Amino acid sequence: MSQGSVEQKQASKDAFEILLVRITGRRDLAGTEIGRRMIENARQYVSSFRYEVIEEQVFEAPGFSQVEIVEKTDFEEEQVESSLDEEGNVTDVEEEAGIQFDEKPTQKLVVSFDERAVKGMLWKQKLPVWGKTRPSTLLWVAIQDANQRLLLDANESTALLAHIQKHAEKRGVPMLFPLLDLEDQINLNVTDVWGAFKEPIKKASIRYQPEAILSARLFLDPFGVWQTRWTLHQGDDEVDWQVAAVDLETAVVDGIDQLADKLAQQYAHISSAQDDSDFLIYVTDVNNLADFVKVNKYLSALSSIKRAEVAQVKGNELVFKLDLRSSASALKQAINLGKVLFSAEDPFAPEVDNSGRLIYRLMP
Repeated sequence: MSQGSVEQKQASKDAFEILLVRITGRRDLAGTEIGRRMIENARQYVSSFRYEVIEEQVFEAPGFSQVEIVEKTDFEEEQVESSLDEEGNVTDVEEEAGIQFDEKPTQKLVVSFDERAVKGMLWKQKLPVWGKTRPSTLLWVAIQDANQRLLLDANESTALLAHIQKHAEKRGVPMLFPLLDLEDQINLNVTDVWGAFKEPIKKASIRYQPEAILSARLFLDPFGVWQTRWTLHQGDDEVDWQVAAVDLETAVVDGIDQLADKLAQQYAHISSAQDDSDFLIYVTDVNNLADFVKVNKYLSALSSIKRAEVAQVKGNELVFKLDLRSSASALKQAINLGKVLFSAEDPFAPEVDNSGRLIYRLMP
């Protein structure tokens, strides 16, 4: 990649477009007037950039740009990594958006964006924001190879698996892959996945504790077209979609894109016009200073919260007064994904009681 200013500007736009899709969950944003304006002004959100030399051959998916993007707040990098860890997310804050396949050494541009400025702009424009705490999705894939049907084995390094992982990372969807060990083989077979049979799939998935389960079947029809069917399992709910493409890579990209779209519809939220600054959250089992720092940093990092401040300390219980950006149900949804706080509410009580508060305990 050239280091000229024209190339830098275009690369920053490309990276920013990828980032906007990841944060908002909206693939169509770049095609809207507001999206085009934001992308055109991408450089005002860049906090830093650098060039790196790539010496190894790396699998490239069609349509990936030759840039790497980094979401970074104004905190020091190690603080950002710590907050990501506490939310149960990937600790690598530098996320690759794509690398050109080339046998010769080449360069990539690593672009860092100011996360707070970007999200602030999205909230101001009433666009959805999908926080870093995202549901992990377990993927079972049945693929028909010639006359044989097989389950995709994550223990084998394949271009297809790399392609799935790469595009899921691009969309910010944490993916889990089954071990396909003896326990999996006892609980599930290729026919179960091929038919998207809910009960055996859910039973075999319990050991992985995912927030969502995706099953897929892929086969090449007599006309040379890849036919794929995808089923998203979440609790008792299921949703299906189908993708057909002349090449498997395109079919997989579209399948993962539709998964990300459906998850974003659930978890990405638009900033509420109502300023709820009197919402309380009670957190128990906070036994020392390290626990206090962990809870405070965790709550402050959630996209649903504008501001969190300690209102009261009672023994090992903290009471936080929250200024919410979204609804209380959206906040609860985000906390349930984070695996840092565990609900201590009465399971038979309303989701949010009339006093405007939630009760949690800190996970050990």
